[in-house]
Amino acid sequence: KRSRKLSTLCQKLMLHANAQICQYAYSTLCDLLISMSPHLVDKNPDYQSLVIEINENLIQSLLTFLNTYVFFVEEPKNQDEQAKIETLHKKRNLLAAYCKLIVHNVLPIQAATNILKYYVKCNNDFGDIIKNTFTRARDISKIHTAKTMAYSLMAVFKECVAAQQTTGNDENANIDLSPLRELARRFNLSFGLDMAKQREALAALHRECIRFALTPLFNHDDPTQPGPNILFLEVLPEFASKLLKPDKKAIFDHVDKLVHSATIESDAWQPLINYRRILNDEVGSGHGPKVRASTGTRGRKRAIPQDGS
Repeated sequence: KRSRKLSTLCQKLMLHANAQICQYAYSTLCDLLISMSPHLVDKNPDYQSLVIEINENLIQSLLTFLNTYVFFVEEPKNQDEQAKIETLHKKRNLLAAYCKLIVHNVLPIQAATNILKYYVKCNNDFGDIIKNTFTRARDISKIHTAKTMAYSLMAVFKECVAAQQTTGNDENANIDLSPLRELARRFNLSFGLDMAKQREALAALHRECIRFALTPLFNHDDPTQPGPNILFLEVLPEFASKLLKPDKKAIFDHVDKLVHSATIESDAWQPLINYRRILNDEVGSGHGPKVRASTGTRGRKRAIPQDGS
């Protein structure tokens, strides 16, 4: 009971106006979670009363702290080099304490979602820590790590969309996806060259990304247009080259089942068309759907894959 009370107290103090108190409470909580994690019961069931429950509120309080004191800190412009080094060292220690909870399987791998999304953006300061986190997380579960990478990509995509909307331009075609593409490229490199070893993880990543991109499938106001996340499919060709042919065929069929009711005629569907073409070209023309000529919204004619035999 005392360990749980201390955990609750630390979470409250992490919101204190005094930064030193917040950071001390955070460090104490991270150490406490390592000592009193659910794994304690593996040693002796009698320790159950000491275990601190890991829940979403606790994870969010830790992430809120990291956003405040690690990722979104405005440093004084006149700060000297020695002070900058000390500040960065402190930030790295704070981030490493959270990542330690993940690599020791205290927090679920998915709790790394909002850490992995900074892999490119904060690479100079924290890239080695973040890379070590998802590398060691793979030792726990390759599939869950791949899914977490997918969730990180989704988070960056949402940020790209939000950044575009702040300009007052809601046109999807004008969204700058370069941060998303670069993160995908770096994630893809981390899978290495042994495709057979990573096949299940890569397939899981594709399926999670497809689910997000095609949900909802149609635009709420115009059923002939795709849903708002269709552009997210532009990131998947980055990972397609490492899929084995049977997996490409399975994913191609999976996509076709999801979009069988869609009338794919406008240019807005182009990310889906391109993704299916990449999967189909690598599998072989014998597996592809039939195509028909269709006039897009801009008056061009092009071959559009259609389902059916």
